[in-house]
Amino acid sequence: DGSIHMSDTLLALETSTEACSVALCHAGAYFQRYELAPQQHAQRVMPMIDAVVAEAGITVQQVTGLAYAHGPGSFTGIRVGAGFIQGIAMGTGLRVAGVSTLAALAHRASREQGNQAVIASLDARMQEVYVAAYRVAASSIVEAVLPDCVTRPDAVALPLDAAQAWVGVGSGWTACDGVLNQRYASAMTRIDATLTPHALDVLMLAQDMFARGDALPAAEAMPVYLRDKVALTEAERAARKPST
Repeated sequence: DGSIHMSDTLLALETSTEACSVALCHAGAYFQRYELAPQQHAQRVMPMIDAVVAEAGITVQQVTGLAYAHGPGSFTGIRVGAGFIQGIAMGTGLRVAGVSTLAALAHRASREQGNQAVIASLDARMQEVYVAAYRVAASSIVEAVLPDCVTRPDAVALPLDAAQAWVGVGSGWTACDGVLNQRYASAMTRIDATLTPHALDVLMLAQDMFARGDALPAAEAMPVYLRDKVALTEAERAARKPST
């Protein structure tokens, strides 16, 4: 039924940005590896999986559930993560939880800094950003106030509740000449454009998904791009330049 006991062994990957990370939960303990490895995800993921599995004193065959950041983010990076997870899942018959990269980023801000209202944004290239607004409950449940979307930073309308202490995290805050920062910095308690998603947060969010029975068969572990184009034509690029 896709459900899993919290005592079971989950493995998670996060490869949506220049960062590459792997996390494992076994016997109630967490094991993790994290590197900034631009364009090296395909080479780094398997050694990182081997490292956390060895540290936990188990084998990959003892893993009982899988999770990955399904996007949005780097097209290539997301494909790497989904591909590795599909490969493991199809060989083992394990079920898979796909977690929003932006939700994982918001969860990391909450886990490390205690922030409960987070605007997560990543550079989407092509003069756009991926952006979402989340509230993170004490139980680590992440609720989308503004669902994941891709947009020009001068077109996004953030649903900022003045009663909340909002923080902004992710590369989208400095992308596109920092337009998002210029528009909303005064409404933010803090902005950390260097924060990247982490597999540990993918894992923690996936635990809730497994507990609810929301995990999927391997064949359904697909990337979520939010956009199916990688590059603009010259005419589109010219049309998207902000008017002066």
